[in-house]
Amino acid sequence: MKDICLILTGTILPNAIYGLDDVEVSIRRNQYLLAFRFYRSIFNDPIIYIDNSGYDFKKDTNFMLQLSELKIELIEFPRSVNTARGKGYQEFEMLNYAAGLCNGKYLRFIKITGRYIYTNIAELVSSTEKHSIIIDRHVRFKSAITSLFVCEVKFYHEFLMDSYVLADDSTGNYIEKVLYKKLKEARSGTVSFFKTNPLWMVPNSKSNFYPYKFSSALIKLTNGMIRKLPGLPKYII
Repeated sequence: MKDICLILTGTILPNAIYGLDDVEVSIRRNQYLLAFRFYRSIFNDPIIYIDNSGYDFKKDTNFMLQLSELKIELIEFPRSVNTARGKGYQEFEMLNYAAGLCNGKYLRFIKITGRYIYTNIAELVSSTEKHSIIIDRHVRFKSAITSLFVCEVKFYHEFLMDSYVLADDSTGNYIEKVLYKKLKEARSGTVSFFKTNPLWMVPNSKSNFYPYKFSSALIKLTNGMIRKLPGLPKYII
C-alpha cells in the first residue's frame, strides 16, 4: 500500500446555483491546468483529478495530452442530481467516490480544491503523520476550511464518509459547517491544524504561469489569523 496521493476536485462547467465565480469555461479550464503543473512540480506521488461537470474531455485533446504528460489520473464523475444543494454538497459527493477508490491503495490523501494553488504546500504537508486529519477551522464562524486538508483514508471512511448528504447551501448548512460539527465529535488527538498559514491563490489564466491574482480572502486570512500553540486543535481569526 502506498503512503499518500493528491486528490484535486474540479468542476470545469459550473453546476452549482450558489457561490461559483469565474463561470467562463475557458478561464476555469486554464486555471485547472496551471494548478496541475504547479502540483506536479512539487509532488512525485500519484495525483488524481476528479471532475463532476460533464465536460467533454474527449473533445479537448490538448487538455488530455497535458494530463497524460503530467501523469495525472482523470476520473469523470457524473453530474449531481442535487445541484441546488450547492457546490460543497457536490464536491464532497465526488470526494466520497475518490476516497472509496483510495481505500486499500493509500494510507492518506491530500485534498485540494482544484483551481487553488497553495504556494507553501510542501511545508504544510511535511509533518502531518501524527494526526488522522489536518484541517484548519474557523472557531468564530464554526466552519472547517475544506479547500485543503490531509486525511487518513481509514479516518475518512469511518468518520466523514457520506457527510455531504447533510449539506444544503440554500438553508445555510454549508459543507464547511457540516465538517466542523463532525470534527468536534472526533476523538481527542485525531484532529489538528496546519502549523503555518496556508498561502493560496487562483492563477491568472491569461499568463502561462505568473502572475497570480491574489484573493482578497487570502489577504484577510494571513493578516488576521492568530495561530495557537502547537497541539491545540483549532485557531481563531
